[in-house]
Amino acid sequence: MKEMTESRARMIYNQEMKPCPKCGSWNFRPQTPIQLELDADDINNPKRAIGKWVAAHKGGSPMLKGPCFFMCLDCDHKGPAVDCSGRTSEEVGQDPVVWKEMKRLWNEQSGK
Repeated sequence: MKEMTESRARMIYNQEMKPCPKCGSWNFRPQTPIQLELDADDINNPKRAIGKWVAAHKGGSPMLKGPCFFMCLDCDHKGPAVDCSGRTSEEVGQDPVVWKEMKRLWNEQSGK
């Protein structure tokens, strides 16, 4: 994957974006956590974890586990969240209002 830069973030998110307020990185991505029942064995066995992820998607779009947010992949900083409970990952992925709000919240965070 290409290194994330200010101009690449602008291109991907179709607007000006700010870097992570904690570490200054441009390496952030949206997170839409789906409901998966992972246990310690799954965490230590990526094949099992991926198998559960595939199984969750076989029946259609899985329900979300909680809110959606942007997260910095360099320092694990999580931006403000948008409540998407009771919705599927597909519904959220196609909802421009959710994405607009996630980007607004990320850009309005105060620093470190």
